[in-house]
Amino acid sequence: MGFIDWVLFISLIASVIGAPDRKLQASKNSDYVRLRTDGLYALYDTSKMECGEIVRNHYFIYSPLVFIDSSKVFWLSYFGYFNSDPLLIKNYKDFKRFQGHVGKYFINQDTLLASLPIGLFVNGMRERMYEAHFQGIIKNRDTITNWHMIPPYPNGKPRFNNNYTFLKTHHTMYFVEGKELLGLDSLCQKSVKEVSVKDKK
Repeated sequence: MGFIDWVLFISLIASVIGAPDRKLQASKNSDYVRLRTDGLYALYDTSKMECGEIVRNHYFIYSPLVFIDSSKVFWLSYFGYFNSDPLLIKNYKDFKRFQGHVGKYFINQDTLLASLPIGLFVNGMRERMYEAHFQGIIKNRDTITNWHMIPPYPNGKPRFNNNYTFLKTHHTMYFVEGKELLGLDSLCQKSVKEVSVKDKK
């Protein structure tokens, strides 16, 4: 399944179920310049897949995280990509498809706190979107360490989600440059305005 196919699939789930109620309020982060917006942060995962290959060696980009501006962050959850598709702005032209993947973040000194949407199984193969809270340490502009999910945890049942332990495990996020992503801010704002106009009609 390609990049756009994955996005359409998980966006469909978000639109049917409804976007999560993000409790982390947006705020102006004077420290957000400590993070880069000219690309994305990818998860450095050294765990082994069922085939025996290490995730880091299998995917080019895994679990991309993009900081759009001083309060909004865009996350494509725990999906892996074999190429540079997540770095290309052309794949985000219709940003309405991605609104269900936009969360909020806040920086307190070197601590990064984020409220992000995540899809979890609730019964068998039935999935719904939840709000999940994450925390990490900004080591430098290119590295986020100790990235992991923190309480309060989403209500998805661990017995249906074998990635719960993985979500709580501390990981490192490393930066991948992609200057085209500097255009995500304007696309996101345009999408919000279009949705607002549609709601008023």
